[in-house]
Amino acid sequence: MKFLYAFLIILVISSVLIFLLTGFGVLNFKKAEMLVNKLTPPQFSAWIAWWDEERAITTLENGKDLKFILPVWYRVEEGGKISAISSGSKEKILNLAKEKSIFVLPTISNGTTSGFDPKRVSILINDGVILQAEIESLVDLAKNKGFSGWDLDFEQVYEKDRQKYSEFISVFAQKLHKEGLLLSVSVHAQTGSIYDWEGSKGQDWKSIGGNVDFVRIMAYDFHSGSTGPGPITPLNWLESILEYAVEELPKEKIVLALPTYGYDWSEGGINPVQYTDAIELLNQHNQNWQRDKKSFTLEGSYEVNEDKHTLWFEDAESLVKKVEIARNYGIYQFSLWRLGGEDPKIWESF
Repeated sequence: MKFLYAFLIILVISSVLIFLLTGFGVLNFKKAEMLVNKLTPPQFSAWIAWWDEERAITTLENGKDLKFILPVWYRVEEGGKISAISSGSKEKILNLAKEKSIFVLPTISNGTTSGFDPKRVSILINDGVILQAEIESLVDLAKNKGFSGWDLDFEQVYEKDRQKYSEFISVFAQKLHKEGLLLSVSVHAQTGSIYDWEGSKGQDWKSIGGNVDFVRIMAYDFHSGSTGPGPITPLNWLESILEYAVEELPKEKIVLALPTYGYDWSEGGINPVQYTDAIELLNQHNQNWQRDKKSFTLEGSYEVNEDKHTLWFEDAESLVKKVEIARNYGIYQFSLWRLGGEDPKIWESF
């Protein structure tokens, strides 16, 4: 009889374990992880453009709840070396960040006045002497300035440099981590399809995600200077990006980068506009705007000397919609391009 009781107890315990493992545990681990992430309060970071720091400072001074700021303060020069970008507001921004307990991850960019230059990145990562010296210098600079680490925004990396770029990120991350510093890397949006933009092929998401602390997926510019007018982040495109991201990257490292801006298209070209800029332009020309039902993005138009301007731009409501979609995938970290001139209602929405 004792053996029977023992057998029954073991059977009950085994049944409970099997139920837990199959019903709530191992077989549904991804669902459980997604639920935990969905319940985690959203965390926001934002880039600060060096050419528009005053408006960003206004947002910071108003006590907005940010986890990180990413001021674009450094760039890769033609010879592959990294230098500081001229800014008169660095100390003020650093002091504000310290006062509000915001971590600072300055951005190093390969941007130029005519766009992003992959040649500069290629020189940096393929010249061992320059690379070693720059990595050591950046680690020392972060320690001396009190930065929490670095954010890399190297765009349109050559496909032929894909492996070298991943190797550089791995070495840089190891050096930073030894000093208790963080590495964030911004990547172009990908969906894993043959239709992904050519400029994204130099970035290996899996390799990058395996080494860095944050992968900031730039989910914007579906419509830009190379296309006609349209939404910056169509929702169906965003869904495709997220589906691919959760398969390729650890969820805790995914930071979805979303736009606070838009574009003003005309026959004369295209100009980026923040929310307040777009509203001012439309008001100036006594024009209204409306919300596109499919993308939730705002659109409007006006004319100057018979030159028709078409605007698509983001506000708080369109941002909330994108965040809601991302939350369904278990994403809880978001980064905004950019701080300053955004719809102020954004900060009342979360």
